[in-house]
Amino acid sequence: MINYIKSLFSSKKKSQSKTDESIIDVIISLNKNAGIDVSIFIDDTNKDIDRDIIEYSEKCAEFFHIINSGKLKKQILDILINQIKKEDNNLLIDNIVTFWSIIEKQKRKPKFEKAFICPTEVFTKHISK
Repeated sequence: MINYIKSLFSSKKKSQSKTDESIIDVIISLNKNAGIDVSIFIDDTNKDIDRDIIEYSEKCAEFFHIINSGKLKKQILDILINQIKKEDNNLLIDNIVTFWSIIEKQKRKPKFEKAFICPTEVFTKHISK
């Protein structure tokens, strides 16, 4: 399944059709208006569903969790750097990776830095003048 995801990112040609071997296809695209388009195709005609719908559903849920949890970060970076990066797009790929790391660092900042309240703001009525 991971190899299939890698092929989605490394492929220059967009394909809207499902492959026979996949259970779920997710296509995520950044459009020219900076909007994100998401298409999901689930094979709901698979014979495995009839045998064990619980197991099939669990596989699908795990797939969506992996996509949404950030567990594909390393694979996506590897694809960007090793497969997509070429001489004519070096600057673009380097900038993408740099900005991605900046965004990641900003998200990791402790929340208490943003929400810090001075003790005097809380206990003003208890301070003697």
